[in-house]
Amino acid sequence: MEIVTHPASLEYHMKKFPWEAITRTARGLGYKSHDAGTCGLHVHVSREALGRNRGAQELTVSKLIVLLWRH
Repeated sequence: MEIVTHPASLEYHMKKFPWEAITRTARGLGYKSHDAGTCGLHVHVSREALGRNRGAQELTVSKLIVLLWRH
């Protein structure tokens, strides 16, 4: 199963997007995710959300790379 959404803020996804209904339906259909070894997450983030200027954005990108590499 793949879910594709239009660009939206984190607030919209946290407060308005029907994630609970989507996950309930997926579980009802027998779909698996956590620890199943068959799923992934792909997120697009605007550079503007990462910092006010190029230097701040690059620092945030570097931190994200380290975070993902470690976990």
